[in-house]
Amino acid sequence: MSEENKRLVRDFFEKVWNGRELDYIDEVYSPDFTLHAMWQNTSAGGAIDATGREPAKKVIGGWLSGFPDLVVSVDDQIAEGDLVGSRHTSVGTHTENFMGIPPTGKQATVTGMTLTRVENGKMVEAWTCWDALGMFEQLGLSQQSGPAQQQEQPVS
Repeated sequence: MSEENKRLVRDFFEKVWNGRELDYIDEVYSPDFTLHAMWQNTSAGGAIDATGREPAKKVIGGWLSGFPDLVVSVDDQIAEGDLVGSRHTSVGTHTENFMGIPPTGKQATVTGMTLTRVENGKMVEAWTCWDALGMFEQLGLSQQSGPAQQQEQPVS
């Protein structure tokens, strides 16, 4: 069963993300599928919880719109019971608006991990986390952090 679940998740990445077949979600997601997307600042309330196929399509569609040449590769995958863990790398060029951010024209490589729960041959829940800060740094949207600089203290 674990190998079947791994194949289901790998096919999802290939067909939906790389093939842009958003309707494939209707075949592989349960009707009450829940996506827990943690690629935004979760401490500021930026995490996404989307229940249902259509909200998940909207979230994924936003990425595919902002990065039309996005390609996702599954680098590693493990499975135990009803859970499949996938480590993935995405490469794409920010040529369209994305999350309200005008296009930068820059390419970014983003790593992430997704844990997917499968029941009866359908994906029912997924927790995904992508290195959004690394992506924003590559796009020139965030200052890279470096060693703390010493500040001169005024002499009294």
